[in-house]
Amino acid sequence: MRIHDLDLLIPRGDTASIDVELSGDIPEDGTIALVSMKHHLSDKNPLWSKEYPVVDGKFTIELSTDDTDYPPNTYKWDIRLLYSNGEVHTPMAPANFEIGDVVGDAESDEED
Repeated sequence: MRIHDLDLLIPRGDTASIDVELSGDIPEDGTIALVSMKHHLSDKNPLWSKEYPVVDGKFTIELSTDDTDYPPNTYKWDIRLLYSNGEVHTPMAPANFEIGDVVGDAESDEED
């Protein structure tokens, strides 16, 4: 996995943990970070969304195999902060979430 600025490149089917530390106006504990991925920004529904509690301005994004097992392509992702008072802030513009192809299949144990 590689992260450049906010763009992410991850091989199809890989797992990852990404530590996020917010800067500037640090949200209070109890704020939820909503992380979502869409194929196109114009899509009504995301392919997936995950919620993480923000503690001391930090949270960890946990990507499972299901989150990255999509056809190789460039998708879009972002983070939105859901405050306990109902406010919603988006601390980052949508960025690229590129899923790359792989040579081997981690689920295959057959030899040719």
